[in-house]
Amino acid sequence: KADDLAAVSKAVEALKPGDTLRFPSGTYFLTGDVSLKTDRITVDGGGTLLFDHKPVKNRAMNKIDVTGKSITIRNLTITSNATSRSAVHGLISCKNTENILIDECDISKSPSVAVWTMNVANIRITNCFIHHQWADGIHISRYSRGVIIANNTIDFNGDDGIGVVSYHDKAPWNQLPRNENVLITGNIISNTPARGICASGGGLTITGNVIFNTGKAGIICSREGWISEKIQITSNRISNVGTAEKYGYDFYDSRGTRSGIHVQTNSNLLIADNIISGAQNGGSAIML
Repeated sequence: KADDLAAVSKAVEALKPGDTLRFPSGTYFLTGDVSLKTDRITVDGGGTLLFDHKPVKNRAMNKIDVTGKSITIRNLTITSNATSRSAVHGLISCKNTENILIDECDISKSPSVAVWTMNVANIRITNCFIHHQWADGIHISRYSRGVIIANNTIDFNGDDGIGVVSYHDKAPWNQLPRNENVLITGNIISNTPARGICASGGGLTITGNVIFNTGKAGIICSREGWISEKIQITSNRISNVGTAEKYGYDFYDSRGTRSGIHVQTNSNLLIADNIISGAQNGGSAIML
């Protein structure tokens, strides 16, 4: 396939604050990053961005790399030709930025995750179809705050459906504060070998989601370096979880809790009005 990276990069570099870049219907083959550095721009259209992926030792990947502020990405199909879990970051990667909207996108076949964040303030991921990644569907990490993940369909991904992780250890990249103020609502999450939602941080609200067919727990909130606190898990419908199935992926570890909801090392916790059925392989409805 012809490489469209040079033409796309030229169009992106010409953007000024307030501009919109539209991808008409068609497939754009990209052998490198599309770097969105300019503030207050929109990337839109009915086109397909197909990122070439060749596994490398440092697990880099080609992607939409978002570092500008107040950026909107909508109505795009974003995919890659990856055939294994062989990278880190996401097909949309957001780092050290703020005020990001990802809306009405179809994102699939990442060698890692669909959307990845680190140190991002005020990001909304809404109305997307996120499917067939080789790792998590959505991965929110390391001092991401003011996060809304709403009304997405997240299906057949290779690890957690949604991961909100607050890693904290001696590694230089794990020195940031925990995630704060995250709302996960109205999502349909299914067919994942790990958890439907795995979340840690402060001020987490997980409400009104439908979760089914998970290899591990439906929802887990735990400590990952930081203690999780001010957690509300309400009005979710959770069924057929803890199946130990891999759902087509060579998942690295199918061990772990198989409960509908599992919480550990949390403070200020509310669990209410959830409907849970079909916890498999010794799992319970709620485990504290």
